[in-house]
Parts: sequence; structure tokens; C-alpha cells
Amino acid sequence: MDDLKPSAIALLGGGGLLFISSFLKWRGDQTGISFDAAGAQGLICLVIGAAVVILVAIANFGGKSTDINIGGLTTNDVYLTLGLTAFLITFGLQLADSAKFGLFVGWVGAAAIIVGAFMDSRSDSTATTPPTPF
Repeated sequence: MDDLKPSAIALLGGGGLLFISSFLKWRGDQTGISFDAAGAQGLICLVIGAAVVILVAIANFGGKSTDINIGGLTTNDVYLTLGLTAFLITFGLQLADSAKFGLFVGWVGAAAIIVGAFMDSRSDSTATTPPTPF
């Protein structure tokens, strides 16, 4: 646990928040996983949060490589895409009438996923290329 990078902590925390937010109230008396259009969006966020947590946990605690290469997208690109998708869903619904606390938790979690993916991609690119001297 001591060698856990801050980007992995942000990804785990953001995925966990996104997962938990699906069970909280999003609008009125409806949770994120109710049986309507917002419920379908809540299920998407639930799956995104669970996928991010599982993949990051396997990579950091399981000792297995979870390198993804889908059409040229790396693992960090997939995390960034998933986080951006969840952010657009939850933040877009936040602007609707009668938005509840679950939506707030959801877009904060999605933003943490985006930040964690960005931090991880920046640490990979700066680790391979040393700074140029003057």
C-alpha cells in the first residue's frame, strides 16, 4: 500500500464515489438505478465506477498487468474516456430541476477519475523523457 501512486488513489476513490452515487437519490425520490431514463444513465455510471475500481485494484494489488490497447487507446485513455462519459452524464443531470446529493457525489467521483487518469498519463510521459538541459 505504500507504493500506491496518487493517481491510483484518485482513480480508486473516484470510481468508488461514482459507484456509491448510483445508490443515492438523483432526482426527487428516484435513485440513480431507478427504472426510467435517468436510471439507465445511473446504471451506466454504476458500471463505469465498478470497472475503474476493479481494473485499478487488479493492477495495483493483484500484481497483474491490466494494459489495455483498444484501437490505439491506452489504459489511461480508457479511464479518461470513461470518466468523461460519467462526468457528462452526472453533471448534465445536475443542471435539471430537483437534483439531489447523489448527482453531486457522482460528478465529483467522475472528476476524480478524470484527474487520476490525467495524472497517471502525465507521470508516464515524464518518466520516460528526461528534461532537456539548457
